[in-house]
Amino acid sequence: MADDMSALLSGAFGVAAAGGAAGLTAALARRGRAWRPGAHALPGADPDPLRTALRLGFGGATVPVRPGPRDELFAGAGEPAPGRTVRRLVLQPLAELARRRGGRLHPRQRRPFELVLEFTGPERDAGTLLRAYLDLDRQLRDHPAVFSRCVRGTVSARAVTVLIAGTVDVRGLLAGQDRRYAFADGTLDDVGSAAGPPHLVPALGEPWARRFGWDGTEELSAVERHYLHGLVAEAHAEGRTVRIGGLPRPRRFRAAFLAELGAAGVDAVADADLGPLARHVRPLKVNNA
Repeated sequence: MADDMSALLSGAFGVAAAGGAAGLTAALARRGRAWRPGAHALPGADPDPLRTALRLGFGGATVPVRPGPRDELFAGAGEPAPGRTVRRLVLQPLAELARRRGGRLHPRQRRPFELVLEFTGPERDAGTLLRAYLDLDRQLRDHPAVFSRCVRGTVSARAVTVLIAGTVDVRGLLAGQDRRYAFADGTLDDVGSAAGPPHLVPALGEPWARRFGWDGTEELSAVERHYLHGLVAEAHAEGRTVRIGGLPRPRRFRAAFLAELGAAGVDAVADADLGPLARHVRPLKVNNA
């Protein structure tokens, strides 16, 4: 799916965005010139990681969401607030930006923007989560030319791939849909797993420290380097992307981390410190964005 971007240039979108979404995407279309497919925004102090990620030209972002009134999803880890729906703050701006850019979020885009919707909050009962997902599913179906889809196991890539993570495990629900516009966000545990095939779990992301002990102060050991390269190569052979988060805070160690991750073929580096991440991840530039 990561290489199948030909469909991004075909078809009319017919997207009707709300006023706020239209204003945001107009500003992004004017300002964005660099494209950093190897950078992924994690939620941190920034209340709107998606907006910042698009402004900086990142190739993906994680947005915390939680069910709210009328079973609609709301953006942000706090209590659902009026006007902060995923529809208004996330889906419509992405759809409008893709429409303005002829099917891409950026002129240099070659693989889908990975939008991770991370379920947060105390809601655990299956009924609430199911209704929230079904509402999300209906919203994604409103923009079939924007969001990647899977039909009976065959994936068609579009400008944005929606991945679901967090407190809700929707793999069984997703696997039971003949046509869907969302996927499960996995971890490196899914490499080689028949329970999480690539058409269900196309992207793998986890913090560096979950699996590796290297902190950047010394040279990466040959054992960990071999393990990293092997996992990434196997994931790519299965058609999955790999996203690693948890960069060391001391900036003097970041260059060494990025060099090792790049050499291993890691697709994206994820961090909540978006400014420094943008400075460290090499951008692709265009003259007429």
